[in-house]
Amino acid sequence: MNAAAKIIAIAALFLCANAEVQGKKGQTCEKLLREYAANSSHFIQCTIDYGVPVMYCLNCAGMYQDLKTGYDNLLNGNELLKNATEKKCFDIYFNQDRLNIVSQSHDVLTNFWSEAFCRECIDSNGTVSDETKAFYQFNDKYQTCQTKSKDFCVDCKGFYVDLNNKYKDITKNKQICFDIQDSMNRTRTFWTQTCGHDAPKASLVAFAAVSSTLTSIPILFYCGFFIYYRRREENHQIIDAQNTERENPEPSHSGERLWNVPSTSTGFIESNSTLNLEAKSQADDAGSDEDLLL
Repeated sequence: MNAAAKIIAIAALFLCANAEVQGKKGQTCEKLLREYAANSSHFIQCTIDYGVPVMYCLNCAGMYQDLKTGYDNLLNGNELLKNATEKKCFDIYFNQDRLNIVSQSHDVLTNFWSEAFCRECIDSNGTVSDETKAFYQFNDKYQTCQTKSKDFCVDCKGFYVDLNNKYKDITKNKQICFDIQDSMNRTRTFWTQTCGHDAPKASLVAFAAVSSTLTSIPILFYCGFFIYYRRREENHQIIDAQNTERENPEPSHSGERLWNVPSTSTGFIESNSTLNLEAKSQADDAGSDEDLLL
């Protein structure tokens, strides 16, 4: 449905609700049509009154229920004709032309309700959810502090933190009605403009700690990988050198080694010969001394 058709449908409902419809007394379908038009008009007026700031989910629930009831009555209503036969209201007001005012207007108005996720805060019977009640209890404490406090940013910080945490809790993994969303957005904006920060300092510290840890992990990883890579290269160089020595051994010079490096047995024989010569020399010297004495 385009924008022009929506405007025409809503305008037709206003005209139908505020103008006298000509018809004979007792025509049930026309009466049901006027009731539906009046209910639609009241609901539209309520959504406009509580549209800024958004509060129509909680304040227009009764009128929305009247809108649904009036539409169902018209959809399922019957009218007794002069010939004692019944004619359905559906056959009179639904699917009679391309514009289909009644059905299209109903879709437009119910979209106001569904697109604001009103059912997440209040059911079709007008019962407010427990989470919604809890949120507004925290919100009332914060608003009271804001009204009475002289040092708002200091005195009301605890109430703001509690309200903000409650909002995060009830919106975790689910949608919430626009009444609560708009209220919290306005509260956060006012707090930020007035006090200069939105989240508690503890949250910022925790965020900084986590960010620092995550940032250091890649650095530690690359440093460790660099050390491992250098050691691996050094080990490969040592292994390559050993393999090269095994594949290309130095030529053997056995003769030179025999002359240059005396064996243990040769040294032992030479040392024994030296001892024998020294003993013989000493004996000869002793014999010469005896001859002289004689």
